[in-house]
Amino acid sequence: MSSEAQDSANVTRDKLAKIIPTLAVVCSQKGENLLHDLLQASTYEVENISYDSWNGGHEYEHRVLFLVPPDVFLRIDLDNLAEVVATIGERLNGLLKLRNESISEVALEISEPPTVGGVVLHPREHEVDLWPGSTEFLRLFVSHRAVDSVYATALKAACQKVGISCFVAHEDIEPGTEWQEAILRALRSMDMLVALLTSGFHESEWTDQEVGVAIGRDVPVVPVKLGEIPYGFIGKFQALPGRKTTASTLAEQIVSLAIDRLPTVRRRMQTALVARFEAAPDYDNANEMLDVLLKLTSLPLDLIERIETAPARNAAVAKAFRVQKRLPGLLEHWRAGIA
Repeated sequence: MSSEAQDSANVTRDKLAKIIPTLAVVCSQKGENLLHDLLQASTYEVENISYDSWNGGHEYEHRVLFLVPPDVFLRIDLDNLAEVVATIGERLNGLLKLRNESISEVALEISEPPTVGGVVLHPREHEVDLWPGSTEFLRLFVSHRAVDSVYATALKAACQKVGISCFVAHEDIEPGTEWQEAILRALRSMDMLVALLTSGFHESEWTDQEVGVAIGRDVPVVPVKLGEIPYGFIGKFQALPGRKTTASTLAEQIVSLAIDRLPTVRRRMQTALVARFEAAPDYDNANEMLDVLLKLTSLPLDLIERIETAPARNAAVAKAFRVQKRLPGLLEHWRAGIA
């Protein structure tokens, strides 16, 4: 790289040192929590990749590489990685405003291998055998005592209907499988953990360890009060009432909590709802998912577009009565919120 090109990259780097923190604040104000955390927590490198001197001057193009911490990188939906990169590049160029300078490429790399307890975490494409449904579903580990397996199984069935894939140890481990290893795999690949706090939960060696892994990974924990009061580190999380609550109602409460109170999994939950709506197996589920979507005050544009095209790709969605009646107005409402 010529000294002039190096000087240009240095100027851009100095300018970005002021722009990136500002952009992070703007993202936070817009409710774009993932973008805020990415910009706030990452380090970056600037490289001059080309210049054009055809008109007696120089047009410098730069590549910005963000080195993203593992806990933030793992929150990025890989299907939307290109959109995240494009958004960052567009906004940085809008704020840069240097003559004959532009950012032509933005790249994201994980800063180090993601680990928990010294064990390398697997990419989302792995461990799919443990998580029923779409890989886009939110992954919820259900921590419970063995005597509460009936309720845990009912919760799993209810969650599946709203785009949440549950791991319930007594049900999801095949005969002959090393059960401890299967549980560890699920704990490494979960997005959230729900703790069914029935009497004696604290006395179980396994449930406390499962919650401990979640806290160590900074994964949201949702305590459900079923006779036991949240204790220790669990006490810092918002608890849901469990007594006299059906599994279906609890599943709906988990969805609301993930979207309204848990920014680290908000996008994953939104994506999961859309994926379930797109793949609704029958009219009833399509209508049920439409009722859930009606409760969302906003959605990212890419998810709005997926919902809009879902009827063309799934007859169960297209012919569902409430979808036909309410979807056009819902799409209009979401788009107005973006404008």
